[in-house]
Amino acid sequence: RHPRRYRPDLKLCLVIMISPAVHASPRHTLDVLGAGAKMVSACVEDATKALELARASSMPRPGTTAQRKSRVQCPTCGLGDLEPGQLFAHYSLFHVTEPSPDASCPLCGLVCRGGKGFVNFAAHLEEAHEPQGTDEDGDKFLSSGEIMAMAAREKVTVSRFQDLAPSAKGVEDPSAAYAAYALLAVRRPSDGKFLMVLESAHTSNCRGQPRYWLPAGKAAPGETTVEAAIASCLRDTNVKVTPKGLIRILLEPSENASLRVVLYAEPDEVQPKRLKAVPSFHSAGAAWVSAQDLVDLRPDEFRNADPRVLFPGLASGTTRVERFGSTWDALEATVRDLGLTPPGDELKMKRREMIPEQWIAIAKRYPEIAFKERDFLSRSSRR
Repeated sequence: RHPRRYRPDLKLCLVIMISPAVHASPRHTLDVLGAGAKMVSACVEDATKALELARASSMPRPGTTAQRKSRVQCPTCGLGDLEPGQLFAHYSLFHVTEPSPDASCPLCGLVCRGGKGFVNFAAHLEEAHEPQGTDEDGDKFLSSGEIMAMAAREKVTVSRFQDLAPSAKGVEDPSAAYAAYALLAVRRPSDGKFLMVLESAHTSNCRGQPRYWLPAGKAAPGETTVEAAIASCLRDTNVKVTPKGLIRILLEPSENASLRVVLYAEPDEVQPKRLKAVPSFHSAGAAWVSAQDLVDLRPDEFRNADPRVLFPGLASGTTRVERFGSTWDALEATVRDLGLTPPGDELKMKRREMIPEQWIAIAKRYPEIAFKERDFLSRSSRR
């Protein structure tokens, strides 16, 4: 039966839709999730992994009376008798496609809710209560495999201290580390389809619902934007890509001088994993779509309108892709240098001296795609 509305009685159930057709359709995927499913997959193997994680994260474990007193209840579905590490894994699988609850954190008591000056529970749980040793590869992002390994351990240490200073999303501090961001428009040459990420509901600008967007990420210290794009895409979609060129280079016209680039990329012929389907804090899945598939989605079902602007232009050939070159390489070297410079006076000096010099060269080499703007759409809307 075609799903029409959310069923509250499914909150405690791990409902998985296994269907290649639904998984391939952004419209059907959102409909199924909206009706109460937690996950959409094209194959049984991914569903089996999710069920294994559900068992490890949601089933009560033996323990002494003292140990059981320290256990907590999920504020979204009410499932109780969870160890702190289990709550982290349980939420990442069961609830990242739902609105975060307005509730006190069961681990530290912090009041979590939507609205200015507050932090939502899912973001707080992810940022303040990540179990120690979960991030095995040290990339500061947790895969479903890492969460599964953590949930299977008998002893897991989780901080229960309160974080009283939630970060202001979208606000950058000029005294903080240098920030550079990369967005990817990934097109598969074999069929012309594009890659989209299904962002988790608590992600900035998703407003409590899973929404589609481009693979994107922030460069880590010492990382270039191209390296950040490759790593972020692999984390959020399981797709390994090779960037081929530049679509936009944007410099924020402020003291921050943050860099935002839109890259064109193609998937590698040999892929290490299947397309992502098991949800996690960072994304609820991914899909290959045609430009026509976007017509089936409402504007508010995208985290940002970038795919609706980029994909048709790339499909028709009207969006230009510039090649990398020595000028671009010099800018990437600057990004790496600034990223490795600790926040402080030295970084401020480098930012004032290095960015303007590099930007003159970039604007001269790429006059059609280099702009002083905060985001891609602010420029695209005028074209």
